[in-house]
Amino acid sequence: MMNKFFKLAVGMVLSLAVATSAVADGELVAPKSFTDVNEPLTIVVGFAAGGGVDTAARMMAKYAQKYIPVPIIIVNQTGASGVVAVTNSLKKAANGHTLISLASGALIADITGVAKYDYLNDLDFVALQDTVPYALSFRKDDSRFSTREEFLKYVKDHPGEITVGLSGINNANHFAALCLVRDYGFDMELVPFNGSANAKTAFLGKHVDAFCETMLETKAMMDAGQSVCVCVFGDKPFAEELPGVPTSHELGFDLKISGTSRGYAFAKGTDPAIVDFISAVIGKALSEPEFLEEYAKIGIKNCVRYMDSKTYTEFQNSEHANYKVLCDALGVSKKK
Repeated sequence: MMNKFFKLAVGMVLSLAVATSAVADGELVAPKSFTDVNEPLTIVVGFAAGGGVDTAARMMAKYAQKYIPVPIIIVNQTGASGVVAVTNSLKKAANGHTLISLASGALIADITGVAKYDYLNDLDFVALQDTVPYALSFRKDDSRFSTREEFLKYVKDHPGEITVGLSGINNANHFAALCLVRDYGFDMELVPFNGSANAKTAFLGKHVDAFCETMLETKAMMDAGQSVCVCVFGDKPFAEELPGVPTSHELGFDLKISGTSRGYAFAKGTDPAIVDFISAVIGKALSEPEFLEEYAKIGIKNCVRYMDSKTYTEFQNSEHANYKVLCDALGVSKKK
């Protein structure tokens, strides 16, 4: 099947330059190795329908479809923070028609030994879609401090007193907060809960003193007048979403883990021409004005962070190394 958005590669006449870039004359080109397979493009999501990872994948797929000559379907395979989806997908043929949606949990599970795959060697990384940063907040009605400067000074002056609610243990949220505690000497007790909703309830109910969660939860609490945001993690300001809130970088904290990143991969051994093609398609989808409008409606337009296959692979290697250092520090890395 073919539509006006495609020129199919035919035989050996197709030049190497076109095969590598997946673009010819301004149009995306589906390689023959892709169109020869009579299957839909299945995006396997390791989280429940309606969640953040699922929503991001469905939005991308919606705008990618016009560039792809086969139907795109979404399959949810939940379990172990994405590990089940990756494990099952690696059992499929590496024919470029099973695209794995990745979040940080699948990477961490490789380091801790929860997963049986080799994250860096069993996957061909295709593209990064976005990075949603975490942020640290305290309650607005806490009489001990009213500004971020007072909060940070209080933490330094009262080591071990301040408790911070987290969405879980040994996940991206936990490790982002750990970077602030471990690398910059802010001695706070990290308290993991079973999910972000439970952590937020504990925070607003005064069972913990602070809350580390994504900028989406942070913005909701700020807008409701419930909290003061100390900083948004990373070096990218979010002046529109979190007005007046500095980045951790601006405060002098260069955190190794600053947010949760979402991207895509194929099983190792996928034709590089397909990897480049799907990577380019994702880049096109993420730049569609309508896609960006939809992302703006859910408050994460400025979180879009497209990386092509080469750059995303370098990013994944760096992320893996950073998480490995933190897992080693906690003693949770798998034994060799």
